[in-house]
Amino acid sequence: MGIEPREFPGRMKSESRNGGLESRPPQTIETVWPRKSRPPWKRFGLALLTTMAALAIDLVLRNFLSESSIALYILAAMLSAWYGGFRAGAVVVVSTDLINLLLFNNPHFSLAVKVHGAERLGVFTSVALLVSWLVDRSKRAEEAFRIINKELEQRVAARTAALEESNKQLEDFSYSLAHDLRGPLRTMAGFAHILAEDHGNELSEGARDCVRKIQLSSQRMGHLMLDLLAYTRLARAEFKPQKVHLGKLIESLLVRMENEITRCHAIVHVRRPLPSVVSDLETLDNALMNLLTNAMKFTSPGETPKVQVWAEERYPGVMRLWVEDNGIGIELQYRERIFGIFERLHDKDTYEGTGIGLALVKKGIERMGGRVGVESIPGQGSRFWIELPTDNCEKQEEE
Repeated sequence: MGIEPREFPGRMKSESRNGGLESRPPQTIETVWPRKSRPPWKRFGLALLTTMAALAIDLVLRNFLSESSIALYILAAMLSAWYGGFRAGAVVVVSTDLINLLLFNNPHFSLAVKVHGAERLGVFTSVALLVSWLVDRSKRAEEAFRIINKELEQRVAARTAALEESNKQLEDFSYSLAHDLRGPLRTMAGFAHILAEDHGNELSEGARDCVRKIQLSSQRMGHLMLDLLAYTRLARAEFKPQKVHLGKLIESLLVRMENEITRCHAIVHVRRPLPSVVSDLETLDNALMNLLTNAMKFTSPGETPKVQVWAEERYPGVMRLWVEDNGIGIELQYRERIFGIFERLHDKDTYEGTGIGLALVKKGIERMGGRVGVESIPGQGSRFWIELPTDNCEKQEEE
């Protein structure tokens, strides 16, 4: 049909100037071919067949109509052009003209009506050829559009595969980095502890202060490594969806966080009943732990942390769990940014943390098919929420 086949290279590589990413194995992209050209005997045979069929129907209709039906022959030309191209449609037009010219002296069997037969034949020829050309162009455009779509799908699939491989390599690198660095970090922290315990009296005040800073930094680095390992494990984890009673889970969390709640003098109120949801127990446990910890942590100095937890059915089959605090709040422009990894809005000396907690919450909830977000007014507190599917859309009231 005039459209040349297009080929794409079968080997793709992920390269960098520093050799950071390894070459990927060959990845073949399927060659996209246009519609196969049909043999001439099929195309022109169909053209003659449709012409004969139109003529036969026309002869039958002569018993009921006073003149020949032009629409029959135009339809035959359209079908032939759609199947075999413009030349097949032209064969129908020429065949129809010859048939009518041979029978022109008998208006009963022709396109003619009295003395206007030649004009009608000319109009038919022009219209039929134009329609055949338009049908052929439409078919070509459809074929070209199909080829372009196929090409785009293959390109998107190839780019997606390359991106997934790159992400996997990055996750592997992050996991190895965090895991391998823990050994030297423990050694450094251990020697700093020995230096402080065994030789503290021999050191000056400035030296002891340096040792304390080394210990604090190694401790913070250790927490950062653990959180980074948790994040990379979360990307690799295979979830086991199960029925989780939110009331029992939060009650268990509050028992484990009792020391933290006492230290902060926090007031935590849970509104019951709470529903059951379908999720991975460990991932949901970690997500709620991070939300409750943040709710108690980010408060103004001297203010008692007040946390409220409740749930509502957002729409059938989906539950939204809220964790509301009376903390410092979040500016509008930072409400999406805070869910990024290593994102901190405050200095680590003001509010401790690694900046990975909310990233863990978002990653875990979204991998379970849920959603996470926040509503906040600066200076008046924040309301974090997560959405998860309920267990058979029924709320289970806790004892």
